[in-house]
Amino acid sequence: MALLPQPRKWHRTQQQVAISRDVKVRRPNRSSRRARQPGMTRLLDRALSDLLEAMPEQIPTRNRAKLCPSLELVLIDESGDGHGLESDEAYRITVTPAAIRIVGSDILAIRNGLVTLTGLVTVRDGVAWLPGGEITDWPDLPMRGFHLDLTCQSLNFDYVCSLLRRLAAYKYNAVLLEWGDKFPYQGHRILAHPTDAFTVRQAAQLLELAETLGLVVIPLIQTLTHAEFILRHPQFAHLSEVPGDIYQLATSNPESLVLAKQLVDQLIESHAESPYVHLGGSLARQLGEGASADAVAAKGKSLAWVEYMNVICRHVQARGRTPIVWTDMLVGHPQALNRFTRDCLLMHWNYATTQAVAADFEDPGIGRVNARTCKGMDPEIRERYEPFWKLGGAKPPRTFYTPAPVAYLQNAGFSVIVAASVRSRGDSYAAPRLRHAVDNCLLAAHTAAEHNCLGLMVTSWSIRRTPIETTLPALIAAADIAWNAAGVKHSKEFENRLAESVAASGKTDLIPAMDAVGREGAAALNGAGATNGWDRRHERWGVPPLLGRLRRAELGSLTATSDPVRLVRKVQRDARNAARRLARVTPAEGMDRTFAAAWRYAARETGHKAAQWLYLWQVCRLIKVDRGSAEKLAKEGMVLLEDLRRCQRDLKKSVGPTLTPNGLEDETDIRFGSEARLIRRIVKILRSRASRADQRMELAAMMGLAETAPAAS
Repeated sequence: MALLPQPRKWHRTQQQVAISRDVKVRRPNRSSRRARQPGMTRLLDRALSDLLEAMPEQIPTRNRAKLCPSLELVLIDESGDGHGLESDEAYRITVTPAAIRIVGSDILAIRNGLVTLTGLVTVRDGVAWLPGGEITDWPDLPMRGFHLDLTCQSLNFDYVCSLLRRLAAYKYNAVLLEWGDKFPYQGHRILAHPTDAFTVRQAAQLLELAETLGLVVIPLIQTLTHAEFILRHPQFAHLSEVPGDIYQLATSNPESLVLAKQLVDQLIESHAESPYVHLGGSLARQLGEGASADAVAAKGKSLAWVEYMNVICRHVQARGRTPIVWTDMLVGHPQALNRFTRDCLLMHWNYATTQAVAADFEDPGIGRVNARTCKGMDPEIRERYEPFWKLGGAKPPRTFYTPAPVAYLQNAGFSVIVAASVRSRGDSYAAPRLRHAVDNCLLAAHTAAEHNCLGLMVTSWSIRRTPIETTLPALIAAADIAWNAAGVKHSKEFENRLAESVAASGKTDLIPAMDAVGREGAAALNGAGATNGWDRRHERWGVPPLLGRLRRAELGSLTATSDPVRLVRKVQRDARNAARRLARVTPAEGMDRTFAAAWRYAARETGHKAAQWLYLWQVCRLIKVDRGSAEKLAKEGMVLLEDLRRCQRDLKKSVGPTLTPNGLEDETDIRFGSEARLIRRIVKILRSRASRADQRMELAAMMGLAETAPAAS
């Protein structure tokens, strides 16, 4: 039985215990102060409801005598049975024919026990059965959060609610909610998406649902960078750091802080139960390049960032909340670190690294770190991190301890949350690199546990456009890792368990097939390196067209035996093989069919994009070296267009249920629109009565390529 997160101690007996919806439930003693806290009753109601819904409504009369009579929910202070339950959220489940008992260290712990019990229910012959025995369980990390990014893809309200329920089922206890333009801003309504922003009522319902699921919602508002949802509007353009650019607010403009505080206040008021507000602040690469140039030249990039973020942090603190910021600017520019407020949580992210000790790795604040770059590094930076690079048995400059910034920031007196990612730069927009994501989460969880950090935040950046359902395997794996970080040393150790949790058949080749779709597709088609940006023409987030990425592959040097061509053909084969394996997948109980459909679609799109890449490459060969048949290429173009239409239909069926109507229309056009128009124009030229030389010239002009071979007669 696949149960993720996997319990720490599970003593199973051969006995099976039957239970029904009519079981008598004994709740925690109402005289307990903890049991009377406002949200606790709703929390238990929701968890009990989920458990009872997993059971048949009616059971055969002949089985009624076998039913367990009672389900007891007990707090430690009522039972005296607290041995082994010293940790927060720790619980013990005992299943016998006489009674089912959950003892918890707090109400959240009892809720976690109910979640585990729900996962253990199996229905046979119209009866719900539980395995007999005892489970003792507790989490390694206090915070186990998921980043729900609503900015670049328009998820529909019902799907977001279902995703919250799924997170709770895997014992996540926090959601970092990045609203972007989907929040119903008051007073600045122009910042809300015209069709896809949530209503005030929907936002309130979402937060209420999260509370009943035991999820702390941490609103994230970008107060410095990633400010496209603000700066794209003409009335706010004057706040931009670089005129004409919509990425970063100007730290030197007082109006930037005024607006940031106003937006923060709205989130604090609407998220009344949240103790935190995340203020962003990452990747301030434009700092000092425009409006703030003089100020940054005078005080330095580090102090300019610290002073700006300090103002907003103190504003949040004055409102009784704890601010959170990203760490890359403090890590990369630590000169003013001691002047940054300590009453702030730091969220340290690194999505590229999967090993604790490495000879070569990328740090988001410092950049590439290896023996060569270490020699040319700023001596001050090297001196600061040298003692921490030596941790874990590393020997710089040959090897380095990659989580060194976490140790460095904690040594400076800060509290740290470690952030990994299941969808980030490096992923194609068809599917994530599954094994990379799992190993990245594994490293982050081990780091958080080793350094006694507050917890793990699993980020998922919608700007990559990867369908969110394809990230579920890594999301589930991260939940298991965050709960019991020491229980998993490497992702391959529990691939079979992960496969069993998402597919009824639990095929051993399932995870490798999924990984091949994302890993090979991202590398070969260059979607991983493409920078997704704001499409001013269509007023939306987009992805660079495939032709633009193909040009960067230096088409002039490509030949029939070139490595890129061989690699793309391998992607085609792998995508076809993966599609065949995924076609046989039946989702496991509790997994929606949208999940399997999304992965089948991802394999199909990866194969299609590989075919499109090869087609455009052949057209470019016709232009540059006059090789290939125009008639044959025209026919291949028509076949490709028909396959593209099938991909569009598959996208609607698989990804459509997660998006709003407008979001699905945008997603379809972003993925296929420009390339469909391009191929139609190519086919039209190839079928024209013009001479071959004229065809080549027209194609070269249309595709932005110079003709290099002599004109053919």
